[in-house]
Amino acid sequence: MPLQIVASVTEEYQQTERTRIGGLQAYYVSASVDKTILSPTELVQQLQETLVPTLLQRYPDLDIHFAGEAEEQAETAGSMIELFIIAMMAVYILLAVPLRSYFQPLIIMTAIPFGLVGAILGHWFNDMMLSVLSFNGIVALSGVVVNDSLLLVSRFNENRKQDIPYREAIIEACTGRIRPVLLTSLTTFAGLAPLLSETSTQAQFIIPAAASLGYGILFATVITLIIIPAMLMIQYDVKMLFSSQTNVSETNAYPEDSGC
Repeated sequence: MPLQIVASVTEEYQQTERTRIGGLQAYYVSASVDKTILSPTELVQQLQETLVPTLLQRYPDLDIHFAGEAEEQAETAGSMIELFIIAMMAVYILLAVPLRSYFQPLIIMTAIPFGLVGAILGHWFNDMMLSVLSFNGIVALSGVVVNDSLLLVSRFNENRKQDIPYREAIIEACTGRIRPVLLTSLTTFAGLAPLLSETSTQAQFIIPAAASLGYGILFATVITLIIIPAMLMIQYDVKMLFSSQTNVSETNAYPEDSGC
C-alpha cells in the first residue's frame, strides 16, 4: 500500500539537540562569507543596520550576539590599541633621550596622525575596508613615519649649534634634507607598489597592511615638510613669549633706584 494513502508526509527542520545559555534557549546560525564580495565586518555591520532592528522589534526578548571571525577581529582591534599606545611611549622615549628635549619628540611625532589619515585614504582609494591587518600596518607606520621628521629636526639642531639664526636654521634644514626625505618615502612606496597591485589569493592577506604603510608614508611626507617647520617656529615663538614675560617680571620685582 502506498504511504501517501495512510499518511501525509511533510519536511521540516528538527534540532538534534537543544542548547541553553543562562537558562534561555539558544540557536546558532553560521555561514561562510565570500570575502571577494564583502568582509565579515561589513556583513555584521549590514545585519546590525537592517536585520537586527527588525527582529528585535518583532521579538523584544530576543538577544543577538555576533561571534566568529567578526568577534575575533573586534578583540584583536582592542588589543592593537593597547599595543599602539605602548609603541608611542617607546617612540617618545627613544627620541627624547638622544635629543635631550621633552618638546622636540612631540614635534617629530606630530606626523603620526597624518600618517593615519594617509592610511585611511589609501584604503578608500583601493576600495578596501579597514581590517586587523590594516591596524598592524598602522602600528608599523607609526614607527616609520617619524624618520622624515627626525631628519629635519636633527639637521635643525646641528644648524643651531653653529649659531645659525633660528629662522635660517629651519629653512636650511628643510632645503638641505628635502632630497633624502622624498627619496626615503618614494622608494618605500615603490617597494610596496607591486604588492598593492597583486591579485593572487595569497597576497590578499597582506595587502591591507601594505596599503596602510605605503599610502601613510606618502601622505605624511608631504605634510611633514609643511608642519615640522611650522611647529619649530611655534616653539620659538612660545619660548620668546615666556622669556619676555620672565624679563618683565624680574624688572617689576627689582626696580631700579630712582634716587632721592
